[in-house]
Amino acid sequence: MASFALSVIRLGLRLVSTVSPEHGGRLAYRLFCTTDSRKPKGAKQREAHAEGMRLLSGAKATRMSLSDCSVMAHRFDGALPSDAPRVLVVHGWGSGAAYLAPMAKGLHEAGNRVVALDLPGHGQSSGRILDMRRAVEAIQAAAREHGPFDAIVAHSFGGAATIAATSGLIACVPRTQAGRLVIIGAPSRLDFIFGGFARIMRLGPAMLERVERQAEIGTGLHPARFDGARLVAALGVPALIVHAQDDKEVPADNAAAYEGRSPRIRVMWANGLGHRRIVRDAGVISAIAAFIAEGRVAEAA
Repeated sequence: MASFALSVIRLGLRLVSTVSPEHGGRLAYRLFCTTDSRKPKGAKQREAHAEGMRLLSGAKATRMSLSDCSVMAHRFDGALPSDAPRVLVVHGWGSGAAYLAPMAKGLHEAGNRVVALDLPGHGQSSGRILDMRRAVEAIQAAAREHGPFDAIVAHSFGGAATIAATSGLIACVPRTQAGRLVIIGAPSRLDFIFGGFARIMRLGPAMLERVERQAEIGTGLHPARFDGARLVAALGVPALIVHAQDDKEVPADNAAAYEGRSPRIRVMWANGLGHRRIVRDAGVISAIAAFIAEGRVAEAA
């Protein structure tokens, strides 16, 4: 966000909050949920997006309706038997299915029927607002239309949303079933995300509390209730947590929180790949494909 625009928004929030603290909290939460421009930023993003769109052109696109928007799913399932493992791929904030298309394509080539989802306000989905309820609703819609899924592979905010979806945290949305989880570069605590927003917007503790309260009103989930490591351990399904210690967007302690939580949780460090390159790395994709294949071996045993 440009520094001048950010300064204007900060000033506007302060003025509104002075007149009505509650209205200021609602406005700040609305801003928190407003998605970024979908236009790629910089040469590297443009190149990655173009390559992703080329790969998505080989998938079958289906649009699904949610309560207040529609989302797009891209299905890679050609030349595979109907009983091949079904895998859902979910992107993070400010991303889209195009950026995870190499992951989707690689998992398909490994023998999986893969669906890459565009969350609300991203990619080819409609809307400009994304919160946890809408993300969970989109994941459930994909499961209803294309599942059940043997595995869900999710990055960043999409990882947190996947944990919420499979744990049934959003009361108004049915719980999504998945045989295995792969969580990549994702926050294990939502208060980490809200705290980061508060620092950027220079919100005080009282205003941050109002923003979190608005999140609870809008989704039924207070950010403090979300503990990814505890929730995944409670699910009891095999889970692979992939993270880079040099991730500058989601610190590595979010993945370290999973270590020792359950014998069914495995933490894989992919150091040197940061937050975004990690989802396109051939070695990471190969490791995820092998983890998903373990489910087929276990079924056959």
